[in-house]
Amino acid sequence: MPSRSKEPGVSGEYMAPPGRDLNHDPESASYEFSDELIGPSDIVLPSLTPVNVLFPTPTPAPTPRAAIVCEGDKVRYSDNGNKITAEGNVRVGYKNMEITADKITVYAARKEAYAEGNVTLTQGDNVIAADKIRYDFIKERGTVSPGSGFYSPWYGKAATLDAEGKEKVEFVDGVATTCDLDEPHYGLEASKITIYLDDKIIMHNVAVYVGSVPVFWVPYFQRSLKDSCRGSYLYPGYRSNWGFFLFAGYQWCAPGIVINPHIDYRYLRGFAYGLDGRFYIGDTGKGNWQTYYMQDEGYEGDDGEISTRERYLIEFNYRQNLIYRIQSSFSFNYLSDYNIRKDFFRSEYDSDSQPESYAYLSRRWGEVTLSLKFRPRLNDFYTVVEKLPEVKLQVQEFQLWDSDFYYQGSNSASNFKKKYGGEGSARYESFRFDTFHQVSYSRKFFGWLNIYPAVSLRGDFYSRGPGDPINYGSGVSAVDTSSPTPEPSPTPAPPDRRDFWRSVFSYSVGMSTDIYGIFPAENEWLEIYKLRHVITPSIDYYYTDNPSVYYTDIYQFDSIDKIKRANLFRLGFRNQLQTKRLYDGLESSWTLVDLILSTNLYAEPDRDNSGNLLGDLDTRFKVTPFPWLGFDLDLSYDVYDNQFKEDTLDLWIRPEDDWWVTFSHNYRRSKDRNRVSSELYLRINPVWAFKIYGRYDTVNDEFEEESFTIYRDLHCWSSYLSFQHREEEDEFSVYLALWVKAFSQVPLHLSN
Repeated sequence: MPSRSKEPGVSGEYMAPPGRDLNHDPESASYEFSDELIGPSDIVLPSLTPVNVLFPTPTPAPTPRAAIVCEGDKVRYSDNGNKITAEGNVRVGYKNMEITADKITVYAARKEAYAEGNVTLTQGDNVIAADKIRYDFIKERGTVSPGSGFYSPWYGKAATLDAEGKEKVEFVDGVATTCDLDEPHYGLEASKITIYLDDKIIMHNVAVYVGSVPVFWVPYFQRSLKDSCRGSYLYPGYRSNWGFFLFAGYQWCAPGIVINPHIDYRYLRGFAYGLDGRFYIGDTGKGNWQTYYMQDEGYEGDDGEISTRERYLIEFNYRQNLIYRIQSSFSFNYLSDYNIRKDFFRSEYDSDSQPESYAYLSRRWGEVTLSLKFRPRLNDFYTVVEKLPEVKLQVQEFQLWDSDFYYQGSNSASNFKKKYGGEGSARYESFRFDTFHQVSYSRKFFGWLNIYPAVSLRGDFYSRGPGDPINYGSGVSAVDTSSPTPEPSPTPAPPDRRDFWRSVFSYSVGMSTDIYGIFPAENEWLEIYKLRHVITPSIDYYYTDNPSVYYTDIYQFDSIDKIKRANLFRLGFRNQLQTKRLYDGLESSWTLVDLILSTNLYAEPDRDNSGNLLGDLDTRFKVTPFPWLGFDLDLSYDVYDNQFKEDTLDLWIRPEDDWWVTFSHNYRRSKDRNRVSSELYLRINPVWAFKIYGRYDTVNDEFEEESFTIYRDLHCWSSYLSFQHREEEDEFSVYLALWVKAFSQVPLHLSN
């Protein structure tokens, strides 16, 4: 029989003795009773049946039952134990549900509870607050009138609120928002709001408020609670060559796929429509696509005339590991004109101004890789070397038996066609078979000197050469302008312009050593614990004999066709300063300073380098005392003209997320380019931040691009206002972005 002890603060399974009143007990009390409460009719009498002590009847194991726990400062029961009343700091727990209130009345027979006064009902992370609540333990359902609740990430208030266990909660004449303020920044007021826990929220007859001002109305609204990627968005702004614009769309997702249909409006260009997405197939397959269509009302032709033109874009990319460890990738890019990506997808254009279309398959066996590639030209305004197809067998360098010799090689068969932009037919084409083999040797002598000679042989078969015209009827035929400006050819005898071979023989030998010293330097602020200085001098000799066919007598498709004679030494000198640091509890080496100097020394300068004994001095200098602080300098210096030919400098200071500074310099003498750029980001306080960016052209003495962005944290919203100017297009833009923090995932494609 269950224990009937009810000392203050003691919990036990409750069996009500009839007629007893605990109201006189001023101490706190706590009770538990099972789903099937024992009432007056459940009194158990002693058994009068004879007991078989030798072979007792097996007693079935009791079925575990969830207990209802009731606690409070004062607890009393009446009505033969069917009514339990608790007052003061009352708590009722059942399964994963808990009710707290000033007063709770539990009806044991009906398994219902009535709570009043500062009532909260908690289930996991979900909370309902009200003055009164009725809860049915059998149906696990609570009814509130009126009340408020939190079902992540939504807060809601309603005249009537009905919660059904873990399944759903329903608000009647309510307001929902993701803002946790007493006076939320925005809200969705609806006649009916239904939240299916961990699934979705559905609203009917919805008025959207910003503050206390209604901004628009929709008859129906639904949003997933499973995926943060679902939701709609609006991006207004202004650009000088677009006019005022508004981007609107909805991002929808399901397991394995994300879809973003959108409509863009530009005052000077008209409407545009797009459908973007990404998808996943199995564990190894993933892809994305982007489509765009518009009747551009502000298209500017080459003659400067403004007209209406149909413009479109279709892009598709896909990667997948197939059966038998075959890897595949596919890219399809079809555009209406050359400038559509530049005009409407600028960031993508800047990263890749001419995207390739191709299909690629590869299979690897250890060091051997077999691949097949098709690369056609789909857009006739691009200049493309077509590969229809290219088959390649590559052998990565591997050790020959247990020796110090190594081998690497490759074999490829390619059908090339060189098509220039604006020309329908190939200007020239050829089939090429290429085979390359190299044997190298690597060994350390005397314990400090690394020596690594190598010898290689390349053979190439071409089905056509520059002297073999291609008859396309009215098309373009092969002419001398298809190849580089001719140089005096050392080819002993020009080959037949059909079906000829070219052979290239090369060898090299290199030597290097590492000289280092360890110093007991320590600096806690710089996180230096011992220093190691490593000096690595090196010298490499490269020789390539005259190819049997000079490169001017070969159609130029890639770097293999450009091979020519070489006879030079490569001198190198590297300095490194390193220390030891702990990362994730493991000690590892960190390079503080890395300086690499190198140049070419020509054995026959009159023949190979216009009479100059030395080549350009190349320098790579990188200083990184910390991951967040450093600079990287890469430059080339002409020692005869005493001028820099090119340099790239990147400097960064990013000590924390609240501020950072970057600086870049890019110089190319051959292109008459000299640019500097810098970016500063600063969070002034938890609410305000700003970012400034500028790129300056020192040659033309003008800013190429400037932008200023203000960020504002609006508690439950985030926003920024950005101003941008581009000198090249004489373009000025203003962007405003505003999004709810609870649903902050950026749409798939919004590069403009």
